[in-house]
Amino acid sequence: MDLRIARQLNRATRPRMSVTGILHWGIVAAIHTSPNTVDVYLDGDSTAMVAIPYLASYSPTVGDNVCVLQGQAQTRMNRFVLGKRA
Repeated sequence: MDLRIARQLNRATRPRMSVTGILHWGIVAAIHTSPNTVDVYLDGDSTAMVAIPYLASYSPTVGDNVCVLQGQAQTRMNRFVLGKRA
């Protein structure tokens, strides 16, 4: 994964967030608007993680195989869908 993307996310999110660099692969299960989020089956799990935001440059489709970046902000875990896996 390109380290520049992780740095951009770090700057674009809360000032106290540190990107841990943990990457997950997942399958998009559902797409939501307002806010723009997706539900994703992470790492082959049968239960979807709900309402994960995605980058504006990504146009999600149900069934997409995506890369998800996980970060830690104080006591809260944050995840962002980076985009479709090639």
